[in-house]
Amino acid sequence: MNLLKTFFKAIAGLIALVIVMIVGLIAALRAQHSMSLTLPAPTGPFAVGFIGSSWQ
Repeated sequence: MNLLKTFFKAIAGLIALVIVMIVGLIAALRAQHSMSLTLPAPTGPFAVGFIGSSWQ
């Protein structure tokens, strides 16, 4: 009986740990999403852009 009680406590602790980790991940992603990102202006003689073709 004591072993079964310990087993259920361990499972409950693992479930609580997973819930805390998921909440922490959601909080970190939400905080990162609200931050603005400003890229520096390109410097140099080369044009910067995007070409929609694939390399072959």
